[in-house]
Amino acid sequence: MLGVLFLGIHPGDGSQKVVLSGAFRLCGGRADPNSQDSPDLFPLLSIQLPNSNMSIIPKLALAFLASAIIPASVGLVLLEDHRSERHQNETQAQLGFLAADCEELLKAHVASIQEVASMFASSRLVTNYLEGLEGSDRQTSSAENAGRLVEDMVHKAQRELWGKTHHIFLTDTTGRIVLSPPRGDYVGSFRDPLEPSDEEIASHGSHLGGSLDANECFKQSLSEPTVTNITSFRERDHHHQLIMHPVKDAMGTPLGVVVVEVAIDAVTDLLSSGFTLGESGRVTLASSTGHSMTQNGDESAQAMNSQGLRDSILSGEMTSGEYLLDDGREVLGHYQPSSVRPWILCIEIDQAEVGMATRSNRALMFQILGLIAVAMGILGVLMGTWFGRPLRKLSAAAQRVSEGSVEESIPISHGLDEIGILERSMEGMRVRLCEQITTLDRRVEGKTLQLAKVLDEVQTSKDRYALAVLGSQDGLWDWDLETQEIYFAPRWKELLGLSGGEVGDTLEAWMALIAYHEREMFQMELQQHLEGDFDQFDTEVEMVHADGKPRWMLCRAASIRNKKGKAIRLAGSLADITDLKKAQSDLRQMAHHDRLTGLSNRELFVDRLQQTMARARRDSDSAFAVLFFDFDRFKVINDSLGHNVGDALLVSIAERFHRELREVDTAARFGGDEFVVILDSVGCQSEASQVCDRLLNAFAQPHNLLGHQVVSTASIGLVMGDPAYTDASSMIRDADTAMYQAKTGGRAQYRIFDRKMHSDAVKRLNLENDLRNSDMDSEFRLYYQSIVRLDTVEIVGFEALVRWEHPVHGLVPPDDFIPVAEETGLIVPLGEWILRTATSQLKQWQEQFDCEDSLFMNINIARRQLLHPSLKITLESLLEEFELKPGDVKLEITETTVMDERHDMVPAMEDIRAMGFPLAMDDFGTGHSSLGCLHAFPIDVLKIDRSFIDTLGDSREFTAVVQAIVTLAHHLELDVVAEGVETKEQLAQLQVLGCLYVQGYLFSKPLPPLEAAELLGRGLPRVA
Repeated sequence: MLGVLFLGIHPGDGSQKVVLSGAFRLCGGRADPNSQDSPDLFPLLSIQLPNSNMSIIPKLALAFLASAIIPASVGLVLLEDHRSERHQNETQAQLGFLAADCEELLKAHVASIQEVASMFASSRLVTNYLEGLEGSDRQTSSAENAGRLVEDMVHKAQRELWGKTHHIFLTDTTGRIVLSPPRGDYVGSFRDPLEPSDEEIASHGSHLGGSLDANECFKQSLSEPTVTNITSFRERDHHHQLIMHPVKDAMGTPLGVVVVEVAIDAVTDLLSSGFTLGESGRVTLASSTGHSMTQNGDESAQAMNSQGLRDSILSGEMTSGEYLLDDGREVLGHYQPSSVRPWILCIEIDQAEVGMATRSNRALMFQILGLIAVAMGILGVLMGTWFGRPLRKLSAAAQRVSEGSVEESIPISHGLDEIGILERSMEGMRVRLCEQITTLDRRVEGKTLQLAKVLDEVQTSKDRYALAVLGSQDGLWDWDLETQEIYFAPRWKELLGLSGGEVGDTLEAWMALIAYHEREMFQMELQQHLEGDFDQFDTEVEMVHADGKPRWMLCRAASIRNKKGKAIRLAGSLADITDLKKAQSDLRQMAHHDRLTGLSNRELFVDRLQQTMARARRDSDSAFAVLFFDFDRFKVINDSLGHNVGDALLVSIAERFHRELREVDTAARFGGDEFVVILDSVGCQSEASQVCDRLLNAFAQPHNLLGHQVVSTASIGLVMGDPAYTDASSMIRDADTAMYQAKTGGRAQYRIFDRKMHSDAVKRLNLENDLRNSDMDSEFRLYYQSIVRLDTVEIVGFEALVRWEHPVHGLVPPDDFIPVAEETGLIVPLGEWILRTATSQLKQWQEQFDCEDSLFMNINIARRQLLHPSLKITLESLLEEFELKPGDVKLEITETTVMDERHDMVPAMEDIRAMGFPLAMDDFGTGHSSLGCLHAFPIDVLKIDRSFIDTLGDSREFTAVVQAIVTLAHHLELDVVAEGVETKEQLAQLQVLGCLYVQGYLFSKPLPPLEAAELLGRGLPRVA
């Protein structure tokens, strides 16, 4: 609601027209004074008063009336508008809350039906019945008994849960309905589901004995639970939605589908029950085509006409607000697509009901405004009378004074109010007219006194200036350009350590004290100032103190010019800013250097690298190189010995850079243990390589740090300067890439960047992005390689091996994507998926081949996965879900992982082992552990790497190593598994050495689940 009130005085012909007008628009009214459809407008009030007879009383009355009506009307209008808007917002919020409640009801309703469909699909009776129907004799007593039990069970469920609202039936894999109990009273008589009678079809529905094969979602329902659209299945005058769940045998082969019909009228009844939102509020369930879902089968007759619903359907998102329906009604609506497809919740309330409270407040507002107008009119008359009487008396006295009667005094009848002030002012004017001559004399006397005061202030200013010069820390000077004489104050000479007679009075004497390299610049700046139009001179100059040390001075001056603009005098001050310059230099040092090591920081390094690159582009003979350093084992040193030792190591590294590099080279710390170096003026790549070799030798020497001797070798990436580089960040990036190659290639070495490294880095980044966006269930597969016990030549376990079938690049080797997954942390969700899939497969094989006590599964886990807190929770949930013993699952960890992070890994391994899970050390022999420290690791199985098996028999030394591993493992009561057994000769030697378990291509390569199950069922081939 908006309101405007105008008060104005319009000049006319010899009169004044006082106009009081107001215009209001209340909740949809139009503020057009000429419109006949504006019932909410105040009428215009216009009063024509003669100018000569207009007294102060009616003026004050009108002023009081206007001053009260304006704020009162505006305040009431704003208050009513606020109430209306708040009521609108509250109603809108209530619609949102109701929509959220309805959404939860829908989810719970459909979820309960899906749960029932899942329960029947997993029932053994349903599986037996459908398997019996697939047999050659469908009329066997077992199939009939199973069908009768299933029919009773289904009928009981649909009668107890939904009554006549829902219907449950079964289909075979062709879509033909093979079991459909009636929905009413049922006596349990079993019939042949494939041959329904005409009476049954007429009484129980047209779908009885029919087929769902034509339904677009039926094929999908054979493999996964499926929910159809609303209008995809129809019976008589009811709309239905089908919730279908596949029934599969133990091998995962589809046998049929459990189908539950959801009647839409039951859903709308569910949402409407308990719904309260005014008298016109209503909730409707609409389809994605914009039609209301009711019991009426004629969908076209139920088309909804709300623009809000159409907007929600087009955008796929929630819409809310005021809408004009196609039939002309205004509603406040909320339309929200439900997560239970394909429904749209529609909640509407008539706008007229929402605005009812607003209209009820209008009459009250008009009454209040009328009362305020009457009260303020009366108050205006009273106030006008109160002010009018003294003003009339004062006007009569003023008339006498204007006629020349200045001797008669003006009576003062009021105190300190405005009228009293006016009376006293007029009396003062009368008195001043009488004393005009006396006043003029006093002014002359005052001017004389003022002049004397000015002279005193001038003298005071001189004294103050002398004190300021004496107390100032700056040295003052004054140069007469016409005589070329310069006055130097004592403080000026004191700043330079000079006495009174040591400095002359000429410019040359001053120039002799300026540092030699600064003189020319100072003279040029001084000359430019004298020849220019500026009156201020400000510069910094380096001067020589009497003790011979340089001092920085701030020289400031102002010039006086003649009428022609020529400078005739220059005076100023000299201030010592040496300490300030030093502080500024220290700040620049801190801003561009690493605080711990004193080396250049990233910002300064990038700036110098850009300058070096620019110089190389100008001069083709100016070659340079960039080295990127990463120091190995720095994190281990920092975590184990403390941050003090880590900081001392960084300082020691910086000192070695200072010692080994030339002055033209630049070393910088980028952060942590990363350093970057610019090798300036290197002749060729071989010279840069020699520098790398020298630095590798220097950093291979131990550091003595706070009583600890520490070795931290360096991994270096080298990139040569090339005109193709346009920015410093590209060179740093490529040097970092080369360093990463050196680090992954074995550390303590350097690598020279080539274009292949960049393409490999891009390929790795793309692989990481594909890995993040991959769908584990559809792209990843587990293959299983058998683990064989030699004394019985039987399969006792499998090792689960993951494979990635990339949708574009095909099969990606594990060596390519596993390191990326470990580095990015994606190994944690991938590892959980592997654990769950492999454990589920193990449980299936144990039940299928009755080998719960003799078959185990080996699963590889990475370091980050082992240290992640979710691993314990995952393992406990898998044991409970699949009812396995902890010994059925063995976790494999590589030797390198254990040794590199031993202080972190061993406690985590002990926690997992305490849960009952055996641990196996995989790829033993490829790391840097020794046989003597095996007892320190909480492991149960030792897996000998295939590199030892490949060389078995080549020499006595290799055979002796394998013999030593097996013997030590037996003494430590560890099981030994030999990996990569491919020949009969290797198998024979392992038997002689006492190795009990083997795996390799001699027995089986990694197989998909079905082939692995076939191998487990038929047994291993004979290996002579």
